[in-house]
Order: sequence, then structure tokens, then C-alpha cells
Amino acid sequence: MLLLRTLTALALGAALATAAWADDDGISPDRPNIANSPDVVGRGTVQIETGLSGASDDGAHGLALPWLLRIGLSEALELRLDSGGYQRVRQDGITTKGWNDVGIGFKWHLADGGGTMPGIGLLGHLSFDTGSGAFRGQGTRPEIDLALHWDLGGGYDLSVMPGIYQDRNDEGRRYTGGVLAASIGKALSDDANAFLEVAGQRLASARNGGQQVTLDTGITYRLNKDVQVDAAVFRGLNKDTPDWQWTAGLSLRW
Repeated sequence: MLLLRTLTALALGAALATAAWADDDGISPDRPNIANSPDVVGRGTVQIETGLSGASDDGAHGLALPWLLRIGLSEALELRLDSGGYQRVRQDGITTKGWNDVGIGFKWHLADGGGTMPGIGLLGHLSFDTGSGAFRGQGTRPEIDLALHWDLGGGYDLSVMPGIYQDRNDEGRRYTGGVLAASIGKALSDDANAFLEVAGQRLASARNGGQQVTLDTGITYRLNKDVQVDAAVFRGLNKDTPDWQWTAGLSLRW
């Protein structure tokens, strides 16, 4: 297996000082919370993050198998392929099954954090209408997110992720919406971490689907440097958000 080593980058020029590094402390997945970290997987590393997710809202119940594949192109840049995977929803005695759309994106580690300065990462993403039936979106939908991370000391950290996306509403009209998540993490041991997060997973006007805001908490545990398991639960905070969501997952690194 390929274990990542911590690297220190030289400045590329007076106008650009991008930190290039890899985390030798072990695997660092982006799941299960919403706010991503600025960390990338490192050159030549492949990482898969997947799990089982469920949702319950007004008598409707759903299950999905989402996945994210991360491929390190350099010590500061990774390619990302993802999908909500296979999904099943049951409501009023009717079961709908199908595949969710597939997306492609990147994460660019822009800077290490230190003191009051956060670690910074930039994420870009395109979702394509490749899904089936009711799970298929409309056209190509872009999204840009900024990942910010502060080490607060004492085993605590703060991650904040603002973002912006474009989609189409039920009338087929394109609109712009936002994303905003803030997560407080706490190291319970060298391998276990817990978090508490407030996430605006989808911030749009009522005609464009409304606000989807959750309060979520979860735990992650590294079995070794290349394997992590996780679990989280999400509580919807408004009428446009599912009442409850949950996930249990597995992440592997090569």
C-alpha cells in the first residue's frame, strides 16, 4: 500500500505560494459531514469513500448507496468522481428505484493553515443528467465550494464551507443557489473523532426548492492508516428538509 508522506513545497514564484503536501497521519475522508476539508489525497493515491444512507420524511423512506472516488494528480490537486449511486424510495405504498446522476470535479489545496489563518481548498464540480427516471437531474449543473479549516487547539477544529451552484427548477429555468456548512470537530483519540455541524445543504428560493438545512452529528474511526469507518445522523431544521437522515460508511485508500 502507498502511505502518504508529509511534503514541504517550495514557492513557485513571488505571486504564488501553493503548499504541496500529503498527510502521513492516515486517511482523511470528506465523509460523513457536509463541510469538506482542504486536504487532498496526494500524488498517485486512490481513495474510495462509500456507504449506506437513509432518509425519512412525512411517511416516505429512502435508501441510497453514494460513492466518491478521489485520485491524486499531484500533492496539491485531486480528481473526483462521484454519484448518489443506487437509490430506492418508498412512499404511499409505491417504491421507486433507480440510479442517481454522476459527477466529476477537482479539489485544489491552496494553503496550509497556521495561527488565525485557515487551511484553504477550492472544489469545483459538474453534475451530469445520467441518472434514471425520477432520480435524473436537468442538464449539467456546476458548483464551486471553498473549504476552510482552522486548528483550534485542545483537539478541536473548525471547518467552514461556503459554496454556490446552478441548477434548474421544475419549470426548467436555471437558477443559482448557495451552500454553507460549519462543523466543529473534536479528537477523541488518535484514531477517533466526533463532530457537530449546521449545514445549509441547499439554499434557494421557495420556487427553486427552498432551503434545506440540517443539524448533524457523527463519529469517525480509523481502523488503520488506510481504512476508516463512520456514522452520522442528520435532523432537518425546516419543512423543506427531510425530517431525519443517517449514514454509515467505509473509506479505503491505496
